[in-house]
Amino acid sequence: MTIMDEMSRKEATDSIEESTEKIDVAAVMNEVRRRVAQKRTEGIYPPEEKSVPEVQMAVENSPAYEDVMWRIETMRSIARLNLDGEPILSHRPILGYFLIRWKKFMRFWTRRYTDSLFLQQSRYNTESSATIASLLEEINQLRAEVNALKNKH
Repeated sequence: MTIMDEMSRKEATDSIEESTEKIDVAAVMNEVRRRVAQKRTEGIYPPEEKSVPEVQMAVENSPAYEDVMWRIETMRSIARLNLDGEPILSHRPILGYFLIRWKKFMRFWTRRYTDSLFLQQSRYNTESSATIASLLEEINQLRAEVNALKNKH
């Protein structure tokens, strides 16, 4: 152990002290918030992002809803993995025949292991995209119910 390592270890153990006094978490958090706000006004931190209620929600016939639906369709289209792979080709006239045979041999034995993994991932992708789509549908139904209840009262 070098002297620097020993000094670093000593500093680390010296800085850890047991304290019997209680920490006022609220005061600490207020100080943190104050410092963050100060650094935001100084331009050190980026401006505060909008909170969730202010962000446009994905309501039907809105651009956000269309974006979500486009993303779900994209997820569905790429959920199924192509297990065929790229065609094995070679531009070398004589050596190419042996390279192609070797690559096909290696692909066969590699895919005996990986195909089950890829199929499992493909099933997961399909199920997750279907789950997201059904959750979006349920959210829209719940929003419609909430709006109907708001209009009633």
